Amino acid sequence: AVMPVQTTAPPTPVPPERLCIDGWLLPRMCVSSWSYQGRAVSGCESDGRGRAWCSHDATYSGSWSWCDLCDSSTESPATSCLNSPLDWVDSDGSPCSDYVEQGWCVSTGHGDEWHEAWGSFDKYAVDGVAADSACCGCGGGQESTCIDTPGWFDSAGEGCTLYMNRRWCTSTGGYGEGWKRAEWGSF
Repeated sequence: AVMPVQTTAPPTPVPPERLCIDGWLLPRMCVSSWSYQGRAVSGCESDGRGRAWCSHDATYSGSWSWCDLCDSSTESPATSCLNSPLDWVDSDGSPCSDYVEQGWCVSTGHGDEWHEAWGSFDKYAVDGVAADSACCGCGGGQESTCIDTPGWFDSAGEGCTLYMNRRWCTSTGGYGEGWKRAEWGSF
């Protein structure tokens, strides 16, 4: 008898201490290995805007959560970079994640895959903002320093990184411009 070949790896639940994979901390409800659009994913999947998400199932079926950035130090402030503006895209519609993932830039300027014929990053700037100014991976972005409570998540399982990325809070713990206080109430 021929046994069927398993094409999807079984879900690997995240252990209680949570996993940090490629700089992203998986929420407990996510699996560490999963399939999305026919691709194998380990850990979290970039959303192309400086955030990442993970699947609750071995094959993504619509249940997901946001991932947090890993922080190796729980006693000192966590420093991270936010693309600025968060939703920046160039004049051709390419976001910061394309610049990094395609090798078009590195933290010091043009990456190995940037073609000389394309000219400078400034050629693709929008409202005077080019990739080397907007994108963390290209040496730009905006540093964000805050002191997080290790392991803190709200009732929906969202962590501090998402609150900062969505501008729901400020680095001093106040309400950010993205927090809809009239609709959502207080923290």
